[in-house]
Amino acid sequence: MNPGALVFEGAARLDQRDAFGPTSPRGTLRVVDGDLSWQPAGWGAPVWLVATGDVIGAAAGALSAFDLWLESPVTGTVAVGVEPAGGQWGSGGGNAPDVAGQLALDAFVAALRSGGARVVGEPRSSWSRPGPGGLGVLWPF
Repeated sequence: MNPGALVFEGAARLDQRDAFGPTSPRGTLRVVDGDLSWQPAGWGAPVWLVATGDVIGAAAGALSAFDLWLESPVTGTVAVGVEPAGGQWGSGGGNAPDVAGQLALDAFVAALRSGGARVVGEPRSSWSRPGPGGLGVLWPF
């Protein structure tokens, strides 16, 4: 990987044990040089940074408002919802499945795996599933 190479950058929301539910914090996930970082919306810098090789994860449950869960020594366990290009209201979701949501999630998972993260299965985007369009209420585990 090239030094300083940006592998993924995208809008997402994170939650720990459904503390916020549908109002979970939104911001930007980045994978750069084998590191995953999270920068909440409106913040000038990431609030945490973790080596992707220290990240494990898996798909969220089918009824979850999130796409996958990730765990690391830095973050603990967090639920992640990757948003389609254009943001949460940019396109699709709900009863109009959105391919862009799945493409964004696939790019994020591929970036994590390229840095050594272990993500089990093939997570499905909440924006590409029929139903609540990212507003479910169940925690995946």
